[in-house]
Order: sequence, then structure tokens, then C-alpha cells
Amino acid sequence: MGYFLLCMECLLALCLCVAIGLAMASQVKNGQARWILALLSMIILPFVVILGMVIMVKFGLISRIWSGELYPVVLPFIGIVGLGTMAITCLSMFRKSRNSNSTKTMKFAWLIGCAVSAVGMIYIIVERVVEFMDPSSSLPHEIATHLSSWWLFFEILLAGTIGIGVVLFIRAIGRDDETEGWRAQDWNIGLIGLGILIAIGLCLATFSGIDNSIKQRLADLQNEARALGASVAPPKLLDEDNAAVLYYQAHTMRGDERKWNERWAPWRKQFFPGPGEFEVTDPELIGLLKQDQPIIHVLRKAADRKGCYVPRSFEYPSWFELIPEVGWMYSFTFLLGANAQVEASRGNWQSAITDINAIFRTAEHNSSEPYIFTTSHSANLEVNGINTLRVVIERFGPNDDQLQRIEFARMSYPRNLRRGSIMDYAMGLSLLAQLGQADSWISHFAPLEILVDSDALMPLQFYRVFLASEELEDFRSSALRLVAISEVSPSLESYQELLEHHDEHFAKLRFIAPKDFFGKGYTKWFLGAYRAAAMRDIARVAVAVNRFERRHNKLPESLDELTPEFLDFIPIDLFSGQSLRYTVNDDHWIVYSIGPDQVDDQGTSFDAATDKGDHMWKQSTKDD
Repeated sequence: MGYFLLCMECLLALCLCVAIGLAMASQVKNGQARWILALLSMIILPFVVILGMVIMVKFGLISRIWSGELYPVVLPFIGIVGLGTMAITCLSMFRKSRNSNSTKTMKFAWLIGCAVSAVGMIYIIVERVVEFMDPSSSLPHEIATHLSSWWLFFEILLAGTIGIGVVLFIRAIGRDDETEGWRAQDWNIGLIGLGILIAIGLCLATFSGIDNSIKQRLADLQNEARALGASVAPPKLLDEDNAAVLYYQAHTMRGDERKWNERWAPWRKQFFPGPGEFEVTDPELIGLLKQDQPIIHVLRKAADRKGCYVPRSFEYPSWFELIPEVGWMYSFTFLLGANAQVEASRGNWQSAITDINAIFRTAEHNSSEPYIFTTSHSANLEVNGINTLRVVIERFGPNDDQLQRIEFARMSYPRNLRRGSIMDYAMGLSLLAQLGQADSWISHFAPLEILVDSDALMPLQFYRVFLASEELEDFRSSALRLVAISEVSPSLESYQELLEHHDEHFAKLRFIAPKDFFGKGYTKWFLGAYRAAAMRDIARVAVAVNRFERRHNKLPESLDELTPEFLDFIPIDLFSGQSLRYTVNDDHWIVYSIGPDQVDDQGTSFDAATDKGDHMWKQSTKDD
């Protein structure tokens, strides 16, 4: 009801503006000038209304007009403004003498106005009919679709407005000697001006009432966001059980983080995205590791802790929560991976295996954060640990007892993705709640500074009144869809399409989601997490193959030979729903998953640039 009143009040104000313009034009003594001013009064205002709509589209005030979602509402409103303008113009130009020949022109103008109104009604009716028509019906459907085109209606509306203006202008030619006055000459300009002020006041009051109502609705979202955030928050831990205490200690021991990274830069380039074969006898590498042994000792102690809890405002979730610990974890796993290779080269297998296990535990601790992007980072950390394990096995050949001590990460990626999806839902609601409490320009709202372009000049009040309700519903739909996707198996044939469709829908939300930060992040992050889960299963099987080879002096002919001696069961390929693949060639053997493209490439290495290929563990055979 509030929006209807706002539209009617705006229409009243617009019509009064036209009326005062015509009243002023009627005071001009020169006949031709009077007609020209009247013509301008009739045309300029609808033009300004249309231009205003275009500007609002540009800055996102009614962003969905451009996509065609709101044109059944907006264009009829523009049509009413145009028709109202023409009606007032016609009334103002009636002569004081009823016998004036100009009456014929006015009747013609009224006829055009009625025709345009009829077209608008036909458009709305046909638009509804098309929604219920069978798309398979060819000709009727094509005709109805064409008639319901908003461009066709828009063109007819403009043509009708311009046509009336042309007729009036032609009738005005040669009438500079007119002596009869217009009815608009009797209109009280002062009263019309007062009416304009009253109409504008009513518009502002109604607008403010709608804004306050929406502000309250948005503010109430904070309670919902708080409940969702608390539901996925990690459990609090005592300091003696909390690994976060030791991670902060290790970070402090590094000193200046920038200088530490510069010292390790040459080796970090080999480690990320996958560890290279370090020159383990390099004196500079050994010297740096010796210098950082106290940090490594602390990281090993952290790996033995029960869990990891970092105090955050989970009850007031925000996409802009700073989580610097993620960057620290990358540095810690790099340090542990480099030390594991050096220790393995010296035969210090207890230290090497301890460091590899510590990498897996670091990834597990990092995954305690209820965010999708930290789940993705945990996946990267775990893959770094798996790659380190592969290098150590291939280069330095640990025996069966040493391999038996490998302890892989235990976190559940489906569970963490669901937690992260719920937290993302909470963060979006929290941001909307903040929008309901602020009063400023959209580009000056601090939480949105990284989300919108600097030229998005729009008051938050306009956003709330015209966009917030729709964006809230769209966001709810998008967030709940993501939660549902997190519960779907990646072996589903259309799994990747579901994620890509969600990313496309999510990108339409103008102010809730940080586009530059996310991009198509959900597809990348979900698939990255499941790749890591697949690599964990592959690594477990590969370690079992190595143990089988060392104990029986031969490679297994099939993975079934690994149970129950080395594995309780053969892991299922997450992307196919079948067992992992295993092939043996003359010079190497491979354990692999077909990957998210769900195509068996016979153990071809995965190419991140094309998202093609298999995820695998490839190891050369040894001559006994």
C-alpha cells in the first residue's frame, strides 16, 4: 500500500508541475510562442521521467529494469505519467469560447491518448497470457510474444506522445494572431505551487515511512544472522588444548613477517603450488632451517593439540573479518615441508614423518574456521602435505614401519563446506542488517567500499526503499541453494553446472556480495575442497601400495589386494562414485581419480588451466 501511495503522490506532483508550466505558458501574449512553450511543457516532463529512469538503472537504483524483470511495473507507470501530462495539456488549451476551432485538435489529442492507454492495457493482458501459453504452439505464441514486447509498447507510447506534440505544433502554425485566451490563464499559479509543495511533502513522508519500515525489517535480520553464526562456530577450548596459542607464538618468533618471507623467497617459489625437489645439501637452506628450528619445535607441539579456536565475532559475522592466520599457515606448512625433506635425506625418519603429520594437522586446525574460503585454504595446505609426502617417498624411500606412521588429516570437507555455506548466509544477512542501520551514500558505507564502484552515488535510503527487499529475497534463495549444493555428492553429473549456475545468480546481487573478492569463487572453492579430499584418498592408497611393495617385494595386481592388510576398504572416487583407478606400466604405476570433469583420461595429469585431466599419484617402479 505504501508503494502505491508513493506512486500516486509522485504522479500528482508531476502533473501539478506540468500544470504550472502550462499556466505560465498561457500568460505569453504571442500565440506561436505560447504554443511552443506548451509543447515543451508537455514533452519535457515525460522526457525527464524517462531520463531519470535511465540514470537510476545506471546507478543501480532499479537495476532489474535493464534485465527486464520490472518493466511490467515501471513502463506502465511511465505511460501513466505521459498520459496524465497529455490530459492536462489538452485541458489547459481549451478556449474560453466553446466554439473555438481548436476543440477539434483537442479531441484528436484525446483520441491518441485513449489509443495509447488501450495499447498499454493490451500489453499487460498479453504479457499475462503469454506466461500461460504452451511454448510449443508456434504462430500464436510468436504473435503473443511479439505483442508483449516491452520495446514495442515503449515505442508506441513515445510515438503517441510525439504525435500529439506534432499535431499541436502544426495547429499552432499561423496562430500568432489569436485573441482568445486559454483556460490555463485562469489557473492560480500560487495555489498550484502550494499543491506541488504539499505533494512533495506527502511523497517525502510516505518515502520516509517505507524506509523506516524496511530499516526495522533489516535490523531484525541481525538476530537471525547471530543465530546462524553461532550454530557453526567452533567450540571454545582451554589454552592447554588450543593450538591457536602456539600458532600465535610461532608467528611472533618469526619476527618481521616481510623480512622472513624475503629470506625464504627462493625456496617458497619451489614449494607453492607444489613442492619441488629441494637441494637438501644446500648450506643456505640448512642454515635457515637451523635458525628456525625453535619455530618448527613449536609447530610440532601445536600439531599435538586437541583443536584450534581463534576468538572471533561469530555472533556478528562479516565478510570483512580479517583472518591473517590463513597466511601464517601457508608459511608454517612450507617450513615443515622443507624440514621434512632435509630430515628424510639424513635418515631422521622420526622427525621427517612428524613434520609431514604436522602439516596435515595444521590443515585440520585451519579447517576449524567456519568459512568456505578457509576450507579452500585448508584443502591447499593438505595438498601441500601430500605433495611433500610424495617427494619424500620417491626420493628417500621410507620403509614399511615408517610409512605406517603417516597420519592423514581427518576433517570432513562436505561438513566444512556446509558450515561455510551457512556462515556465508549469516554474513549476508548481517551486512543487510548494517544497511538497515546506516544513513549515508552507498559508496561511503564502509563495509561496501570494496564492493561497489566509486561512481555508485546512491543514498542508502533509496537502496532500502527500491532494492533491499528484492535483494534480500534473492540472497536468501541464493544462500539456501548453496547450502543445498553443499549436501550434494560431487559425483552427480550436473554438480559443476549447479555451482556455476549459483555463481551466475550470486553475481546478480549488486550490493550484498563482494564480487571482486568472490568472482566465481564458489565453483573454485567447492571443487578445490573435493579435489583435496580425493587426493587424500589417493595418497592413502598410494602409501598402502608402497607398503605392499616393501612387504611383498612386488606391486599389487589390483587394489583389492591391499585389503584388509593395509586398508580396511578401497576408497570411492568422489567424482565417479566408483573405486579409485589403479594401473601399472613398465616404468611406473598410477593411482588416480577421474576428477570433476568426470572423464577418465587414463591417468593424464590434471591441468588447472583447462580443468581437464585426472588427479593422481604417479610413482616410478623400482628394480629390486
